[in-house]
Amino acid sequence: MQMRKFIGHTKGILISNPEGQGQTVLAGEDIVALAHDPRNPNLILAGSYGRGLFKSSDNGATWNHVQLDVEYVRTIVFSNCEPGTVYLGIEAAELFRSHDSGDRWECLHIRRLPEAADWSLPYSPRSGALRTIALHPTNPLIIYGGVEQGGVIKSTDGGATWSIDQHHVDKDVHWISMAPGQPEVLLAATGDGIFLTHDGALSWSKLIDEYTRATIFLPSYPRIAFAGPAHEVGEHGWIVRSSDGGRNWDLASDGLKLPMADMVESFVIDPREPDIIFAVCSEGGLLRSNVQTVEWEIVSCELSVQCLEFVEQV
Repeated sequence: MQMRKFIGHTKGILISNPEGQGQTVLAGEDIVALAHDPRNPNLILAGSYGRGLFKSSDNGATWNHVQLDVEYVRTIVFSNCEPGTVYLGIEAAELFRSHDSGDRWECLHIRRLPEAADWSLPYSPRSGALRTIALHPTNPLIIYGGVEQGGVIKSTDGGATWSIDQHHVDKDVHWISMAPGQPEVLLAATGDGIFLTHDGALSWSKLIDEYTRATIFLPSYPRIAFAGPAHEVGEHGWIVRSSDGGRNWDLASDGLKLPMADMVESFVIDPREPDIIFAVCSEGGLLRSNVQTVEWEIVSCELSVQCLEFVEQV
């Protein structure tokens, strides 16, 4: 299996082939989210900040603009247990779902929550952003989401109704990561640090105090997790790692000059190389390290990177 890197950046998508050759698609679009169907690598969705959603059905060769009344995409997640089902989180905070690989969409109306009246963003007049979605691997009825300046939302009936926690976990939620093989265990990266739940978001414990946008449980190493806290919003960050499922954290920033000029926005794993982890940084840089023997290096691509997706070459 050969994988291609789809690098979303401020002026399109760079598709990098295993041979090192690259091509740019969706030139001029501000691409902030990428996802592909795990059962069909031909199907790829790209979310832009300002022009909505784009879809490719031929492994990135051609793209069509999806007719959906959405401008600001924040996250895209395909279901592992429902073929052809994909979720879309946007700003202002709302959640959409498609059961036909992105052709038709339904709104799941998370804004019916009474607390939505107080959702906000410090940098935007739009009310809140659904920045992250976590799906149960075997039960399609269970859906988690993280609203920036809102809280952690959860549905146990497939999106028909929602609950929200903004008291046991910080309201400024940036990322939720689910532990492999333990869907009740989740990490939440928030404006007030890292939070951990072992009971499906019924209760949370705080692990790290600093502002954090990115965290990840590793698919091939269920006990290992990474996070990217920072002293300030968007700057003076560093990287930490847990080897016990998120309870304890150690500095894992070898190769970096600390504090970083920016901070980590997201972590990505190449399924072909599960020992390698990538970090997308807030100023557009891309870092790479071995999971076990951490030594970060800069991946040079001369782009302002915003998201990264590994897709099987067809």
